[in-house]
Amino acid sequence: MKIPLIILLLFVSISLILISCNQQTETYTTNPLISENNTPFNVPLFEKIMAKHYIPAFEKGIEEGRMDIEQIVSNNENPTFANTVEAYDRASKLLFKAMMVFTAQASANTDDSLMAIQMKISPMFAGFMDEVLLNGDFFKG
Repeated sequence: MKIPLIILLLFVSISLILISCNQQTETYTTNPLISENNTPFNVPLFEKIMAKHYIPAFEKGIEEGRMDIEQIVSNNENPTFANTVEAYDRASKLLFKAMMVFTAQASANTDDSLMAIQMKISPMFAGFMDEVLLNGDFFKG
C-alpha cells in the first residue's frame, strides 16, 4: 500500500510544527537563565547553561524590562525615591542577569556560537537601553 505523497508531506509538516512548539515551551521552563536557581545567593547554574538558552532569556528579559519601565512611567503618584529610583533598580533583573552571565562566558570561553549570539543580542540590548534612556516620559518630574 502506497501512501500518497501529499499525505506524507502533511504528516511530516504537522509533526515538525508540534516538535518546534514543544521545544519552545521546554526552553522557557528548563532554561537555567530564566528559572530560579536554588543555589546560595541564586548563583546561575553555569554547568547547565547552553548557547540555546541566551536568546530566549534576552527576549524574555527585554519583555519584562519594558513592562517594568512602563509601570514606572505610568505611575500617577508623585515621584519618590522608592517609586522611581528603587523601582528602576529592580527593573529588568532577568535581562541584566542574562547579560552578566553571557558576557562572563563569552569573554572567558568564547566560541563561534557565542560570537553569533553576541552579534544578535548586542543590538537587542542597545535598542532596549535606548528605549529606556531616551524615554521622555521616564524623565518627567
